[in-house]
Amino acid sequence: MLAGSALAPTRSRSIIVYDVSPEGARLAGRDLPPAGDDLLVIVGSWDSLAKVVWQTDDGCGVLFEDPLDEGCIAQMKREGDWQSATGWWR
Repeated sequence: MLAGSALAPTRSRSIIVYDVSPEGARLAGRDLPPAGDDLLVIVGSWDSLAKVVWQTDDGCGVLFEDPLDEGCIAQMKREGDWQSATGWWR
């Protein structure tokens, strides 16, 4: 679970990023755009353009414009760690 933001021309939303792979990710959040729309996904200092490929009431799946390498994924996991980003520790 990674904390992030999703920016689209008509909206900006806080998101939770799940299931990150080099090709895409599953995002959870409210009022995310429909399939076919573009998003700028931001986690920590990392960002990438992505296209929404499916959408439900509480989330969507995206494909990144350029595949991520393992270094990008590791950076996302370090900087977007949910507990660190929210200051919530167990």
